[in-house]
Amino acid sequence: MVAALTGTIIGLRQKIKITFDKEALTKSLVASLVMAMVVAAAEILRYSKYLLPLYVLVGASTYLAALRILRAIKPSDIELLRQYLGTRFDIAVNQLEKHIVAHA
Repeated sequence: MVAALTGTIIGLRQKIKITFDKEALTKSLVASLVMAMVVAAAEILRYSKYLLPLYVLVGASTYLAALRILRAIKPSDIELLRQYLGTRFDIAVNQLEKHIVAHA
């Protein structure tokens, strides 16, 4: 996936200007590392293939909590998500905004 993304970026740079939000990438990387450590600790404490749904829930909750603590998700990100998903998912997007976005 990294190789495909890198190739795409190299190809597109010749046609359009591509920039990355380095702050968002850094915060996402930190949140991912925290999530991985928490899930690994949970698996070390008690491993069972039947607990996979619990591990997924713990990982997702940890990742979203870390994004909130790091203030990685901005109101403009939610607006972009709202435009992309449309009105059918307004309830889910509103709940996400209420619980995840840390307003200044």
